[in-house]
Formats: sequence, C-alpha cells, structure tokens
Amino acid sequence: MTTTIATSLPQDDLTELDRLRRSQGLTRAEAVRAAIRWYVAADGQRELAEDLISTRLIHDRRQQAPSRPAAQRDPRPGGSTSAQSPTPSEDEIMDMAVAEVRTARAERAKGRS
Repeated sequence: MTTTIATSLPQDDLTELDRLRRSQGLTRAEAVRAAIRWYVAADGQRELAEDLISTRLIHDRRQQAPSRPAAQRDPRPGGSTSAQSPTPSEDEIMDMAVAEVRTARAERAKGRS
C-alpha cells in the first residue's frame, strides 16, 4: 500500500533538490523517498547529533569568553599574589563542553522516566 504526500518547497530548496538529484541520477520522487528513508533511519542518531552540535556551540562560546590574567598582585605593600586559574586550553574547553552536554542529557533522561 502506498500513500501520496504533497508538499510545497521554497524555490531555493527545490533548486538545490534538483541539483542534487540530477547529480545522482534520481527523479524527484526517488530523491524525496530517499530523503524520507534517511530521516526515519536517522531518528536514532538525532540525540547524538544534537549533543555534538551543542558541544561545539558551548566550546565556541567558552573559547570566545574574555581571557583572564593568570595571576593578580595586590598593589598594597606586602600584598600577596592571588592565583587565578589560567585561560583554559583548547582540550580543557572541549572537556568542559562535553561535561555540560552530558549533564544536560542526564537531566533530560531523568525527566522522561
């Protein structure tokens, strides 16, 4: 049994669909069916993809944060140096982003149960 699905696309999307399907030797119907199959099959990978995107966005946001000085000296006579943590490395930024995404994922999972 088959069912017909009708939709409309913005001209830019249709132009891109036609370009892609021609390069692969497909009709519009074949390309749309393949896209739907891919979409359905990818559902199990959606959460992973969202986590990867979130991790990258968090990483980029943290990387753009203003850097902090490694240490500040109290200007008063005999003042001490207060050590602040240095600007995190690229790997540390990514580790923090991954940890933040894992925490968010765990909280989402708790909300579902």
